[in-house]
Amino acid sequence: MLRVIANADWGRPWGLASDPTGCLLFISDERAGVVRRLAQSSLAADPESDAVLFAKDLRAPQGLAIADSRLFVCEAGRGQVKAFDVETGQAVLTWGGLAVPSGVVAAGQQLFVASAGSHAVFARDLRCEEAVRVVAGQPGTAGNMKSDDCGDGGPATSARLYSPMALAFDAADQLLVADAYNGRVRSVSNGIIQTIAGADQSAPRGNRGQATEINIGQPRGIAVAPDGPFVATTPGMIWQLRAGEMCPMAGTWVDGCNGSEGDATDMRLNVPHGVAFFAGGLAIADSDNHRVCLVELS
Repeated sequence: MLRVIANADWGRPWGLASDPTGCLLFISDERAGVVRRLAQSSLAADPESDAVLFAKDLRAPQGLAIADSRLFVCEAGRGQVKAFDVETGQAVLTWGGLAVPSGVVAAGQQLFVASAGSHAVFARDLRCEEAVRVVAGQPGTAGNMKSDDCGDGGPATSARLYSPMALAFDAADQLLVADAYNGRVRSVSNGIIQTIAGADQSAPRGNRGQATEINIGQPRGIAVAPDGPFVATTPGMIWQLRAGEMCPMAGTWVDGCNGSEGDATDMRLNVPHGVAFFAGGLAIADSDNHRVCLVELS
């Protein structure tokens, strides 16, 4: 079942991040230039609750991540990542000089950023402002969506990414990259890159099948679960990668809108981006429908 949980005066919700309890959801609005906060407790009173303003005066905020009581915000329009104290909303860190930062994830003292404009993933040691390194991709060089040029099995820094938009770490500490315009989800482990989902854009679109043999569209969001990551792609689909197979969880392979509640695989999404676990389900930034949806997870 899919239903709308936030449908106010949204511009374009993009990034989602939930706190460790899964009871508090942060939502970036790319068009309005703000980040809002939605509490699970408010849903009981109003199934389509208004989210509370958390941060404003941002320029095209996109991907979000929470770590160590800090909310990291990809401010794509200013080429920087800003960190805010989750409790006070005070800005505590800025990492600038990035080309369209779209996705972010933190691990220990390392902050990883997907730069869609540079076609690369960068990392920075949060204890040292100058310690920036390339993790994947060749900065400034885009891929060409063909399997013979994706770099699988080789050094991640020799591979060609094409507008990476989201990042996550799985249970095995592999870095997962939504390599959007290459149509793939990539994993980076010990400096080696592999495709774990997606194929050439010329491959047949799949509704279910071996993850690396079907066209899944353009991955734009990732949320990791113990039984496999959830991936948001466009045209509007939400998948879960389970045991090497891509399983459809929501969407119809057609961008659009056909209602506010119904069976998840019958409901149309419109260019979904961020996904995050919230209120016992999977929250989806249904960007071009200007709303946030929730899919029940059994």
